[in-house]
Amino acid sequence: MSRRLTLSTRRGFTSRRAAVTERSRLVESIERGAVKPARERFDEFWLGYLEERRPYLTAGTLIDYETHGRKHRDRRSAAVALSGGATACGSRGSGRPQ
Repeated sequence: MSRRLTLSTRRGFTSRRAAVTERSRLVESIERGAVKPARERFDEFWLGYLEERRPYLTAGTLIDYETHGRKHRDRRSAAVALSGGATACGSRGSGRPQ
């Protein structure tokens, strides 16, 4: 039995049509193998991300990010593998601020 996904909200898109278009683009890229699941867990990714971003963040922002990341990890994600979420946080490894 196939489960059909529906779009109940726009989640940041300007219109329902934009959300549907983006979802279609993403599904197509997954089907052709352009998007691959990450092999690292969220906690590993987050710690590396913070280290890379450290030169571009103020002390207060860094503390805030560390706090929110720790709460997220503690709550549910420390042992959950990422599934493409790394791309949502930015261009990791580029060395450029965003």
